[in-house]
Amino acid sequence: MSKSGSQPSARLRLVEARKRQGWSQQEMADHLGTTRLNVSRWERGITTPSPYFRIKLTALLKMNAHDLLQTETESEQTSQEEALPPDQALSAPGRRISSGAWTIPYPRNAFFTGREDLLHELHARLGRDHSLALTQAQALSGLGGIGKTQTAIEYAYRYANDYTAIFWISAETHESIVSSFVAIAEVLKLSEREEKEQSRVIAAVNGWLNSHRDWLLIFDNVEEIELVKGALPATRSGSVLFTTRRHAIGLSAQMVNLEKMTDEESLRFLLLRGRLLDPTTPLDQLTATDVALAREIARKMDGLPLALDQAGAYIEATQCSLSDYLQLLHMSQSRLLDERDAYADHPLSVTKTFALAFKQIEQDNALAAELLTLGAFLAPEAIPEALFVESAAVLGPPFEALTTGPLAFNAAIKELLIYSLIQRNATARTVTIHRLVQAVIKEGVMESAQRQWAIRAIRAVNHVFPDCYDVSAWPRCQSFLPHALACAALITSWNMTLPEAGELLYRAGNYLRRRGQYSQAEPLLCQALDLLMKMLGPEHLSIAQHLNDLALLYSSTGQWTRAEVLFQQSLTMREKKGGPDHPDTAESLQSLGYHYCEEGRYAEAEPLFRRTVQIYEQSRGPDHLNTASILSALGFIHNRREEYTHAESLLQRALLIQEKALGLEHLNLANTLNNLGYASLGQRCYSQAEAYHMRALAIREKALGPEHPDLALSLSNLGKVSFAQGRDQQAERSYQRALAIREKALG
Repeated sequence: MSKSGSQPSARLRLVEARKRQGWSQQEMADHLGTTRLNVSRWERGITTPSPYFRIKLTALLKMNAHDLLQTETESEQTSQEEALPPDQALSAPGRRISSGAWTIPYPRNAFFTGREDLLHELHARLGRDHSLALTQAQALSGLGGIGKTQTAIEYAYRYANDYTAIFWISAETHESIVSSFVAIAEVLKLSEREEKEQSRVIAAVNGWLNSHRDWLLIFDNVEEIELVKGALPATRSGSVLFTTRRHAIGLSAQMVNLEKMTDEESLRFLLLRGRLLDPTTPLDQLTATDVALAREIARKMDGLPLALDQAGAYIEATQCSLSDYLQLLHMSQSRLLDERDAYADHPLSVTKTFALAFKQIEQDNALAAELLTLGAFLAPEAIPEALFVESAAVLGPPFEALTTGPLAFNAAIKELLIYSLIQRNATARTVTIHRLVQAVIKEGVMESAQRQWAIRAIRAVNHVFPDCYDVSAWPRCQSFLPHALACAALITSWNMTLPEAGELLYRAGNYLRRRGQYSQAEPLLCQALDLLMKMLGPEHLSIAQHLNDLALLYSSTGQWTRAEVLFQQSLTMREKKGGPDHPDTAESLQSLGYHYCEEGRYAEAEPLFRRTVQIYEQSRGPDHLNTASILSALGFIHNRREEYTHAESLLQRALLIQEKALGLEHLNLANTLNNLGYASLGQRCYSQAEAYHMRALAIREKALGPEHPDLALSLSNLGKVSFAQGRDQQAERSYQRALAIREKALG
């Protein structure tokens, strides 16, 4: 009943409004994201809508916000749903604030974890000196479910004593803003609170704000900037805090981007929310197994507070073990991401939160939706923008719009940034997508379409992944490598047999091999070889190159027998298909010769190298780089035979060709310099030997990094030079570093 008894109560007005729409209770529940039982209880007066649902109802039913506010009688019946003031937040349910004005519609979150530095920073920025007007506005920005609202709530409770009043405005729609201002007017007991004309209520509240100081106004979930502009007070004698998914909102607000929770924050929050840990209990009170399981669950939630809250709530409600939940997560991630308690402060699940944002993007910018979907099939971190732009031609419509210039790409990225579904690094020119956004987007794609998107991703990455034979291409290879590895998983899971899949696996595997990352390279090269054999047959000439490169990997890791078998297969195929004097045949001869040298079989290696020299000199000329590499190899053999003068002559000729063609610091010089150092050491020219080895080491370290296996050879040879001169400690340091590098690379 209303105060006068002449007006229908809020519950009856709710029934009437629903029936005007022609909805059943279930249909209205579906629109609201709650249960039919909830709607039934509201309409029977057993409970009243929480502030969250009251705001949604005003927008959905297009009712005057005042019509859904509780009367005094109704408020007394449902006082347990009211938010408590800061000093009574976790005790004395139902008691009202005794001083100051307060309209925070949520209780303090007992599980709130982390964000300490951010809260302190916000407090400093929202300081008490409001003479600088618009500088007092701050905006918490970030992905849906990242904890913007909860952080704002925690700030309000934590620093409540610093403000004379704290008001909460739900800023999703015009109706929710009006509803919030009516609630403020009620708390302030303004005479205009009974006005039906909404603009008068807002004006009255702003009049109060303009004439008072040191208040805090929180606009939660800002979507439409223009709606908020019309609700802001004319003067800033207080502080304003916005929460928004947008990366920029104007309004002279300083943006504070909310990041994912750290690993430790995620772990602790999950355990607290699941009631597995008391706030005062240290982690070491749990078993190591439980901590490890919780850490794995937290890792899969990727620092997203909403996902962690869902996981903890599920564990608490079902009393399942951490191991059981982890198993469920492996089997039914999509279902668990869609689990949500309708009574929660954020009743939308992870799935619904992201799916609704994606649906809006599809309506606003089709290219943005396509970019995000493609990104869902790649690695989440640091996706190069070049991957989208440069591969547009092979992706088809609507990606073809990207070929017209940067405007279309920037417009699409802007749309994704509005909803914080990506993060953009303008300096590195990369974008990042949260793992759970990827999971939800992929789950929303039909299975038949998922395969097509996987093919698109493979073709796109293959199109931009360069050959790795020139070391200058390695930085670009590295930037695309995580996405090539993501595509390798797609190739396996979808059993792909398309040319681009084989090419990408080979390029990525060969790059890893040349970088000395053999354990990662081997499965990719094996997978590429198997795929190529399925598509082309075992006798196709292109398979010889794959066999040769896989054999080089086995040779580098000491798997001599496996390497030799593949080298011989490659050589036989090339001799049969291209003839005994073809340059491809020479490549296999050269590789097999290097392999024999690795095993110390110099007598078998030399005729292969001499035959290779003849082929290269005839086909490519005496001053070609291929010729130089074989001259260097022959010099190595003469070194092993202690024919140092002859070796030095061959090596000097090789070095001259390489320096002329490549410059003085190219990686290809390192092997020749290393062999020259060995020849000088054999002739006891120690200073010259050391200079050659130091130069080789510097070139390799600059090109390959400090832990590549090839550095170990230069370090070992430097150790020999130092030892020969009686500098034992210096020799030991070189040997120790070489040993550490080899152990890390080879085991």
